[in-house]
Amino acid sequence: MRKIALILVSLILLTVGCDDDKRNEPINPAFIGYISGFTSGIISNQSTIKISLAEPSAHAQYDKAIDDDLFDFSPNINGEAYWLDETTIEFRPASPLPSNTYFKAEFYLSEIVKVEKDLKTFYFDFETYKQGINLQFAGVKAYDNNSLKWQQITYELTTADFANAEALEQTISATQNGKKLTISWNHGIGERLHSFSIDSINRIEKRGEVVLKWNGGAIESEEKGEQNIEIPPLGEFKVIDLKVVQQPEQTVVIYFSDPISTTQNLNGLVYLQSGENLRLSIDENTLSAYPTRRLTGTSKIIIDKSITNSIDYPLIEGFEKSISFTNLKPNVELIGEGVILPSTNGLIFPFKAVNLSAVDVKIIKIFENNVAQFFQVNQFSGNREMKRVGRIVHQSEIKLNATKAIDYGSWNTFSIDLSSLINAEQGAIYRVELSFRKKHSLYPCENAADELEEIDLEDEREALSYDQPNDYYYYDDDYYDYYDDYSWEERDNPCSKSYYSRNNRKVAKNVFASDLGIIAKGGNGKTLTVAVTDIKTTQPLANVSIEIYNFQHQLMKKATTNSDGLVD
Repeated sequence: MRKIALILVSLILLTVGCDDDKRNEPINPAFIGYISGFTSGIISNQSTIKISLAEPSAHAQYDKAIDDDLFDFSPNINGEAYWLDETTIEFRPASPLPSNTYFKAEFYLSEIVKVEKDLKTFYFDFETYKQGINLQFAGVKAYDNNSLKWQQITYELTTADFANAEALEQTISATQNGKKLTISWNHGIGERLHSFSIDSINRIEKRGEVVLKWNGGAIESEEKGEQNIEIPPLGEFKVIDLKVVQQPEQTVVIYFSDPISTTQNLNGLVYLQSGENLRLSIDENTLSAYPTRRLTGTSKIIIDKSITNSIDYPLIEGFEKSISFTNLKPNVELIGEGVILPSTNGLIFPFKAVNLSAVDVKIIKIFENNVAQFFQVNQFSGNREMKRVGRIVHQSEIKLNATKAIDYGSWNTFSIDLSSLINAEQGAIYRVELSFRKKHSLYPCENAADELEEIDLEDEREALSYDQPNDYYYYDDDYYDYYDDYSWEERDNPCSKSYYSRNNRKVAKNVFASDLGIIAKGGNGKTLTVAVTDIKTTQPLANVSIEIYNFQHQLMKKATTNSDGLVD
């Protein structure tokens, strides 16, 4: 027989497994007196590993290899350590680090500074980016603007991390009608940005197709796939793609199947529905539209079908599309209002994120024997006096990896299987909090540079506060949750640390891991009807034991649901 204790509503939670063996023990706060920063999080395969000391060292010798073995890594990294200045030590790997690899590191602080026995070795960890490939269409052009028979299609290729040029060229191939096409490369664009062109594409009177394939094995990437590129028949002039570029100059880039006529006046033929002025520029098959001032929000771009190609053929049809002129700020949102997570496919916690590479997850467990106390001052979604009724049972960083290429600059849906993080217990409630830090941001900022991560003991301090009665004075979880250098004026600037104060960057939901749906309805202050159903099937559940308590947590009545899942 199932048993339910009603204190307003309390639910049975399922038991699931947990495992998290990657996190080191919390940093000893005493290290703050000796170490002010260190390499952490996700780094490039070209990165060095740095330690920043809190005080200048008498041992420092600028840019000279250090004889002593100050570092130890698992897995091993060959290389040497150097002094960058009197407070910074840099370990320089002898070769690029392997991609998608987690490293545990030890820094022998006692070789530099005289310290207590338990501070001789500083433990930290980091990992390298998972290598990936992202392809972006960059236009098509004809070899001869009069015949249009032979064409070339160009793509931009961005890797998640540095990749050797020769190895990268092995990842791409293209065919037309089974014939392998020649691919030419340009690697001089940037460290992670490359371009390639598929040459000698034959365009005929019938619609054709080019098959583009990629396989990242040569650059330690697991990504592979293919794309069928439509080749319009000769005589079919059309818009084939469009994108909005935000940096460095706001631009709407429109790709056409044919070269655009350079003798035609395009005024009034390409415009924004909002009426904003555009400056137009033609480059063969590509039309770039530049707003005369920086725009925000959304608008619709309209392209008139009277635009002609280089041999005076008009567009087969006009073109309209809604576009956005704003880089979305890093953010995270919850999905839905539900507080019950059925066990159909694990304990799946969905959410949305934009311009973020990872989120921090914290889970607070409200113990079953404290649920009554929790509901005396809270509704289902409340978080008052959490330290009196709950405890942090999990904290970790969750990377927002996708199984296929996605646009991280747009809102995407992700999910966390809570069953991999917690052991849910019967009768308990779990508060799941998602937040993010500046290092998780993918928002483009000018002059952004790699920074050492400051030692942030906020999570450790918060966990310790659950054991310190004096810290219970402020019962509300969100009270005064700001960085020390928080600037109110910069609170909405994603390129400022102030944007990432916890009050700005946190969402939370209380959840019950249960397959039971319960409705309790009172009448005239003296009667109560309870209905229990199976959430997965919506069928009523019989023989469920119900216990009803008053505000003082005294048992008032016990009952069992009938065949209709009801009890009065």
